[in-house]
Parts: sequence; structure tokens; C-alpha cells
Amino acid sequence: EVQHGEDAAGFGECNYGARARPFSSAYKPGCNSASVLAFCVGAWVLAAALASPLWWCAAARWGQAPVWTCSSLFTAVASLLFLITGPSQTIPALFIFALNGVVAGGAFLSDVVLADIIDYDEFLKGSRIDAMYTTFLQLVQKAALFLMLTAVTGAVGAMVVLHAEGSPIRLQSSAVLWTIRCMMPLVPWFFATIAYVLKRSHPLRSPEQARLAAEGIRAHRAGAEAGDPISGVPYKVVGFSADRSSILSILAQMARVAVLEEMSEGSDGAYVAEARWNRFELVMVVLCLAVNTTCFCLAFHNGHFVKQPWTWSPALIALGTGLSFLGLVVSASKLFAIEMFRLTHPPAALLAKVVEHRQAIAAIQAGAAKPPADHAAGGRQTRDEDGRGSSRRPSPRPSS
Repeated sequence: EVQHGEDAAGFGECNYGARARPFSSAYKPGCNSASVLAFCVGAWVLAAALASPLWWCAAARWGQAPVWTCSSLFTAVASLLFLITGPSQTIPALFIFALNGVVAGGAFLSDVVLADIIDYDEFLKGSRIDAMYTTFLQLVQKAALFLMLTAVTGAVGAMVVLHAEGSPIRLQSSAVLWTIRCMMPLVPWFFATIAYVLKRSHPLRSPEQARLAAEGIRAHRAGAEAGDPISGVPYKVVGFSADRSSILSILAQMARVAVLEEMSEGSDGAYVAEARWNRFELVMVVLCLAVNTTCFCLAFHNGHFVKQPWTWSPALIALGTGLSFLGLVVSASKLFAIEMFRLTHPPAALLAKVVEHRQAIAAIQAGAAKPPADHAAGGRQTRDEDGRGSSRRPSPRPSS
């Protein structure tokens, strides 16, 4: 901020100076931190609103998944531009905020691609789990937690009580400035780069695959088989009766196919190892929850929630407690499923059917990794070997 009366009004180059009262002759709105922040956020929102139709047109022209992939690359580049700005450079700040708003205008592409992923999951499993996917998508967007580290480095509040004219402006320390420079440009750049690399391997790349998935879902509902949209391997969902839903929910907690295969063969070794590992997970999660609870009690007792530089502790404790509770629910559910399996022990025919379904999905995933020229040949070879037009490929090894 600078409040020198001889400087021109508006968003000119600002220098460090003395604070002036609003509406005085020395006051310069263009160099007020609150005003600059308001204009920057406004530029971000306006650019995002104007860029959304452009992202939509690009997705219609080149495909949703490729444009969605490129959005992460644009995010990485736009985030790094914050490094070139310095104090009082309001015009570059407005431009960079607007550019990041253009990138944010394509955020809806994640929901569009997620819809295709949910459809493909229904194609494989025969049921939809929209809630789990959408909940996870909303959870990963809470990136503002990194900004709590600024309190550790001794950040001072920007919105302070109105000072008298001529009083010095409170400046942030160099540690705070470097923390913000790392959190704002470098952390988004790092994760956006990782996202770009991961998105390049996303298998659903074309609208044709989404159309094939929708047609395959309709075919499965009619009891017929359909070609996998990614690998082209013929596939048919294994159907289960409604009265088996409770047992199937127990078996769904066992993610590894090898465990179910050994159980279907009458071996207890995999069951014992899985139960032992789940108990270990539960103990570790309970310890993490106890540590977070202890930290909360100590911080509350010592008043660290309202003292500098400990104002970051509530966010960190809340994050750790939430993750601990989530891990507790997951670990307890898996252990409960193991114990219920031991007590009820599903029929061998049902267990073999579940293993067959898991192996079919594993074969689909293995076929997706093959060159495109091998997909059709692999599917035809399976049908000739089975002789019954089966949708299953040869069963993969238990390690798959």
C-alpha cells in the first residue's frame, strides 16, 4: 500500500508508504489491499463465467476427456505466473487472477467426465454408486487447508482497525511471503502436473466409448452381453438374486481376488491373514484418533486456538480427526465383514460365482492394457474356446 497524495489515482504502481484515512486527499484506493483483493477476486469470477462456454465448445470439438486433461496443464502454467508478481504490482495481479479464472471456468468438466466413469462402473458391476464418486470429488477440492501454514510463520492480519493517518503499514515477514509463494503457485502447480500425468492414462477418451458404455448397460439390463467400451472384450454382468444382497455386501469388503479364490477352494490361510491385517489397521487407526484427541485437549487447555503462531492447530486437528474417523469406519467395516464371513460362510456356489465375476472384471482390465489389434482377436478366441458364446476370457492368475 502507498498513500502519497502526489501519486496518480487508480491502479498505478504502488510503493510502501504511510497509511491514509479513507476519503482524505492522500488516500489512494487503487493501492489499498482490500480494494485490490476485491478487484482481483471479481476478475477471477468474471473470467470464469465468461470462459465456461468456451470450455464447453472446446469439449464438444475435441472431446471431453482430452480437454479435461489439458485443463490441468493450463492450471499448472497459470499457477506459476503468481511467482512473477511482486509487491504493489496490481495490474499483473489482476491479469493473473483473470487467467486463473479462465482455467477455473472448465471445472465443470470434472463432473462431465465423472458421469462417464460412473456409467462405466455400472457397465462392469451392474449397479450405480453415484454417491461415493460425487462425495470423493467434493472432498478433494478442499485445497485451502495448505494456507493454514501461514499462521505458523507469523502472518499478521490484513484487515486491522483503522489507523491514524501517517501510521506505518504492517508488513508481512519474509517467511510469510515465501510461504504464500509456495502455497499459491507451487502447490497447485505440483498437484496439477501430477493430475495431468494421471489424466493422460484415463482410458475413456472419446464420446464413442461413452455411447458404447450406455448401450452396454442397456444390453446388460436385458440379460445380454456387450463389448467392453475400452478393450472390446465381450462381457456380461453376473447376476445375483436380491436375497443375497447382505452376503454380497460382506464379500464386497474383500477387494483382493486372491483371497476370495482361496476361500472358494476351502483354504483358511488367506482368511486368517486378511483378518490379522484388518485388526492391525484398526489398532493403528484407533491410535491416530487417540493422538488427535490428545492434541485437541492440550491445545484447548493451553489456549493455542487463539494464540499466534498456533491458530493453525484447529484446522490440522480437524483434518486429522476426520481422516481418523474415516479410517476407523473403513477398518471396522472390513473387520466386521471378515467376522461375518467366518460365522455365515457363504455357499460354495455363490462364492464361486463372485470369484467368476471378479475374474471377469480383472480380465477386462487386463484386456484394456493390450494393443488395440489384440482386443478383437482375444474376444473371438475366448468365445471359440468356450463354445457357448461366454463373455469370460481365460481366468487370470490369482495374482491379478
